[in-house]
Amino acid sequence: VLKDDGQFVIVCHHKRSMILNRNRRILTLIDKAEVNLLINCLAKMANAMGNISNQEDVERIKKDLQCEQIRAEINRLIKLLVMFDESAAQD
Repeated sequence: VLKDDGQFVIVCHHKRSMILNRNRRILTLIDKAEVNLLINCLAKMANAMGNISNQEDVERIKKDLQCEQIRAEINRLIKLLVMFDESAAQD
């Protein structure tokens, strides 16, 4: 329902539009198994880090073997996603 003198505007894109192609590439990237693994790693990292309230906590985390292993896995997964489609990963 429009008010008097209201306007209704529709924007349609061609099926090969740059915008739709870009979004398709992002969705393809998001559907990769590595994305779910990455999200799980981020949750593990948050749990492994615990509470952080000062610089000493940051130093503790840097020395924690479990946190370093998780960080390495996060970096590995990000690298795989970037190698798959760098532009979609940046978006």
